[in-house]
Amino acid sequence: MVGTERPYCGGAGWLMQQNARLGTSPFTLKCDKERNVDIQFRPPSDDCYHLEDFDLSLKHAIRPPSLPLGNDPSAEHTAFFVATPSRSRSVKWFMSLNGELSTLLSYLYGGNILSKRLLLKRHASSDYLAIYYSRHRADNKPIEFYNLWTTYEKLRGDFQSLLYSWLTAHDSHKQARRMLLASECRPSAYMELRFLPLVQAVETLTQSNGPTELVTDDEFQLIKKSVRDAIPPDTNKELVGAFMQSLGYANGKSLRYKIEQLIATLSPTIIPHLCKDVKDFTKGVVNTRNFYTHYSSQKCILDKRELHWATIKLSLLLRVLLLHAAGMNEDLMQSILERNMKVVKDRRSWLEVSEVGTAEGTIESEE
Repeated sequence: MVGTERPYCGGAGWLMQQNARLGTSPFTLKCDKERNVDIQFRPPSDDCYHLEDFDLSLKHAIRPPSLPLGNDPSAEHTAFFVATPSRSRSVKWFMSLNGELSTLLSYLYGGNILSKRLLLKRHASSDYLAIYYSRHRADNKPIEFYNLWTTYEKLRGDFQSLLYSWLTAHDSHKQARRMLLASECRPSAYMELRFLPLVQAVETLTQSNGPTELVTDDEFQLIKKSVRDAIPPDTNKELVGAFMQSLGYANGKSLRYKIEQLIATLSPTIIPHLCKDVKDFTKGVVNTRNFYTHYSSQKCILDKRELHWATIKLSLLLRVLLLHAAGMNEDLMQSILERNMKVVKDRRSWLEVSEVGTAEGTIESEE
């Protein structure tokens, strides 16, 4: 249904190295003194996942190199999901499932994986219906092993529960996933427009953490009425309307509280890989967001490289939170953050950058 292709190419040593990295044994190789190579192909075994409302199989296909082999033989390994639901489903359902699986693979890869196509098999016949997506062009960089967050082999034991949690997640989680991948897939040329959608994605994610109201709606309506009655009757009507409209948002917990609450769900050993200080990081993000969305003056906001690294950290934070919510083992997550080359390299850089911000946020007059 959806999957990724990874070519095997190069000499025998490279082939065996790639084979070990993938955690599968699709072939064996022998070479005699005359440098004649004998390659025996054996596809990896398929894994089936019987989930409520979902029946998925992870299948593998090995395409042997064409003959004659020449000096640089290569083989292609394709892994893909096949869904066989227990009852009839709409095309929209299959497309949604395809998108969720692509997103999961993207999060485990550490980048973006775009689905090539969706094949639907008709029950009345043995032919397939291919559905292609009309999408904007996106640069799909080749998958390098050092970019991988983890391998399937390390997840095999917990993959069924991870897959089920991912597919049945709260709608706010699914929305936050799409917002993150959309931001990474087609990043804006302006850093501010990369930063703001990620802050919104974090706030969206908090919707699954229980009520965000400070008091019940009935209590709040009584408070609003009391405030409205206390306003002098001769007050400018436009001012009263603006005041009451802004008061309508007063019953929600602050963004600062929401971010700190999300980060607190993670292990204390993971947090230092995401930011230097939770309160400083949150303060910098909130003040900068308020400046750009509410035009409010701030003593300190994130600017230039501070804004760049805050955006990188927000992206990493979202990825960690979403995988953690899906049930990824925290020890594995810790290992990923300590060993992933990009994460480690980025951390060395942002450790030297202020998280609160050093620029003054003001809107300059045109006069």
